Amino acid sequence: MFGVDGLSVFLVLLTGLLFSICSIVAFDIVNKVRLFFTIFFVLEFFIFASFISLDYLIFYICFEAILIPMFLMIGLWGSRRRRMKAANYFLLFAFFGSLFMLIGIIIIYHTVGSTGWYDSYVFNYNLNTQKLLWILFFIGFAIKVPLWPFHIWLPEAHVEAPTIGSVILAGLLLKLGGYGFFTFCITYIYRCY
Repeated sequence: MFGVDGLSVFLVLLTGLLFSICSIVAFDIVNKVRLFFTIFFVLEFFIFASFISLDYLIFYICFEAILIPMFLMIGLWGSRRRRMKAANYFLLFAFFGSLFMLIGIIIIYHTVGSTGWYDSYVFNYNLNTQKLLWILFFIGFAIKVPLWPFHIWLPEAHVEAPTIGSVILAGLLLKLGGYGFFTFCITYIYRCY
């Protein structure tokens, strides 16, 4: 259930490029270097897996697994004293928003019998189910992008994150929310009309 489509191929290339640049810059890290690079490469793995997943459940697991390494990166290597507050904002907002996505995935599984993206795409949903799924996925991705009024965590996280964490946050994690909009939400809008 992994593959690359016309949209995700560019994001996979962007992920490789940004992580390559960040790994060179990361040699300036002096505290807990092994832990930092372990977290760094775990984060890279889950971002790659999110962009190449063709299954809602696998996408959700990778989408959520990104939260822990990013939380640790902001909390342990953040630049100022409010870094734990920023890390907690990031974790709570992203986790709460993803619960709506999980409800949508459960609905897809009970309706379709599969969490595969292709199986869901060819299934003939009724209009109310499509609208409900759109709302659930929209909330989950709106927090990750973030759209107003779901953006409260973003200023704190960007200010407090280390430079590498801020680059990954702006360069990839926010794009992951946009990718989710195009891949999942647009599908349901297109099918409604």
